[in-house]
Amino acid sequence: MRFVHSQDVATWIDCHKRAFEFFGGVPRTVMVDNLKSGVVKADIYDPVINRAYAECERHYQFVVDPNKVRTPQHKGKVERIMPVIRQQLLAGRCFDDVPHLNESALAWCHDVAQRVHGTTRRTPQELFAHEQPKLHCLPMDPFDLPIWAQHKVHPDCHIVFGRSYYSVPSRYVKQKVWVRGGIDKVQIFHNEELIKVHPRAKESGQWFTDNSDYPEDKQHFLYSYPKNCQHKARRAGPHVQKLIEDVLAPGGLVHLRKAQSILKLAEKHGAKKLNQVCEYVLQHSAPHYRGIKSLLENGIPQPRQPLPKQPAPSPEARELLHNANSFGEVSHDTIPRPSP
Repeated sequence: MRFVHSQDVATWIDCHKRAFEFFGGVPRTVMVDNLKSGVVKADIYDPVINRAYAECERHYQFVVDPNKVRTPQHKGKVERIMPVIRQQLLAGRCFDDVPHLNESALAWCHDVAQRVHGTTRRTPQELFAHEQPKLHCLPMDPFDLPIWAQHKVHPDCHIVFGRSYYSVPSRYVKQKVWVRGGIDKVQIFHNEELIKVHPRAKESGQWFTDNSDYPEDKQHFLYSYPKNCQHKARRAGPHVQKLIEDVLAPGGLVHLRKAQSILKLAEKHGAKKLNQVCEYVLQHSAPHYRGIKSLLENGIPQPRQPLPKQPAPSPEARELLHNANSFGEVSHDTIPRPSP
C-alpha cells in the first residue's frame, strides 16, 4: 500500500517497481483497472496498453490483465480493505507529509493488518509464504522509465520533444512519429521502425541536427553558405565576424537564416555601424536579431552620467538642520483635534 499525489505514468510504474522490490519477486500476472496510465483503450479482447507501461511489462516479464469495464466482481478482493484503512490507519490521525504517511502505512501493514481473511481463512503473511516461491526473480538491470510522445515532423526536418529539437530525415516531413525519451538518448519511430537516434538534451532549447537528414539541395546550401557568411562578416568588421561565428557555432538551418538576417542589416545601416552594435552586443547581451536591429535603429544606449556632487551646507544652514536624534515618535494625544 502506498499513498501518492497523482496517477500519472511515472507514479504508476514507480509503484509497480516498489511493490516488486517489497515482495522480492514479480508475479506472472498483474490485474489492473483501466486507468489511462496503464490502459489507453479498454477492450475485453484487445486492450491497448500504454507504451511506457508495456515496456515495464516486458522488462519485468509479467502479463497485464485489465479488468472488464464496469464489472467490479472481476476485481480482486484487495479493494475490500480500503474501508479498514480509512478507519484504522487514517481516522483521527495527522501526518507531517506523504513520506511520513507511507512509513506509518508500511508499519501498519506489518504489525496491525494481519487479521485472518474471511475467504482464505489465513493471515496475509501466511498466504504470502505459500505464494512467494512462485514469483519470478527481479531483473538485474534497473528499469529505464521512458517518456513516449507522438509528434509531427516540421518542414525544417525537426521534431520538438521536451522543448528541444531533433532532426528527422526529410522524407518524414509532415508525418507523425513516435518519440521515446530515455535517460541518455532519444529514439524516433515511424510505423514501429526506428528511424533516428539522438543524444538526450540536458536542458531546454538545445538543437540536435544531422545535416544528412536534409535533401541534397539543402545539404549543399548548409555546407557552402556558412563560409560565405563568415567571408561577409570579416569584411564588415572584427566584432561582426566574432558575433557571426558565435551564431553559426551550433549549426543547423535556423542559425544560417539568423546569420543571413544580421549581415543583411549592413546594407541599410552600413558595416561600420553594424560593427559598433555587434561590439556592444558581445559585451552586454545575447546575439538576437531583433535586438541588434533595434540598436541600429534607436542607437546604442549611453552610460548613465553620475549625479553632480551636492555642495556642503553653509554654517548658517547647518544651524537650521535638526539632529537625527531630535526626531521622536509623535503621540496621537499631542496631535490637535479639529473643533466640532
